[in-house]
Amino acid sequence: MSVLGSPSWLFLVLAVPVLGALFAWGNRRHRAAVDALVGTKLAPRMAPRPPLWARTTRVALVLAFVATSAVALARPRWGRELKELTTRGVDIMALVDVSRSMDVKDVAPSRLALAKAVLGALASRGTTDRLGLIAFAGSQHLMCPLTLDRSAYGMFLDLLDTGLVPLPGTDIAGAIRKGVGLLAGAPGKPVLLLISDGESLQGDPLAAAREAAEKGILIEAIGVGTPAGQPVPLLDTKSEVTGYQKDLEGRS
Repeated sequence: MSVLGSPSWLFLVLAVPVLGALFAWGNRRHRAAVDALVGTKLAPRMAPRPPLWARTTRVALVLAFVATSAVALARPRWGRELKELTTRGVDIMALVDVSRSMDVKDVAPSRLALAKAVLGALASRGTTDRLGLIAFAGSQHLMCPLTLDRSAYGMFLDLLDTGLVPLPGTDIAGAIRKGVGLLAGAPGKPVLLLISDGESLQGDPLAAAREAAEKGILIEAIGVGTPAGQPVPLLDTKSEVTGYQKDLEGRS
């Protein structure tokens, strides 16, 4: 292995001040020897010396040569180099319920806001996990495919809103199956992170969960809301409450 191109050559730069000190010491010794031989008064005529600027320039050039040679031997390089890195992480696809009931404020500031805060905290924990995002209500919408880009993920997370999926309802089974399809073939043990506030109104979530398990996909579920609950608010375009959703019997 060649010793050239090693940063250890830069230690030669430390020799520059030492050489400078040796030059100064040698110069004083030479002058003292001449003065002792011919005397101080006769020294300028018997042993004339080059002007100070010439002597200083010569020493400076020698020291510069040593310093630049050390840098050249170290072979510093700059620019960009592409390298393939291998990282270990988990593929996590978040399934977020955006049905109207997620606007309920029985947990502060609201069920959906709390779900977004949980996912934001998850994204800040590490950079080696790939994260994805699916919004669902009566149907499903892929917001963000699996990515390591936390800024892109955060942007789509901010866009989550209860008006995002126009078809009402809560189809957990459909969300699971869409997530399974997107995680198919993912390495390791991928995870579906389900965040919802209530029961599924259509499909068979247990059957969908079994299908996920058969393909090696783990499902983690987080429930938001309180057992007592609150009426589902109806919001206008400014997110102001204009009333509350009623059931078939007219109750909120």
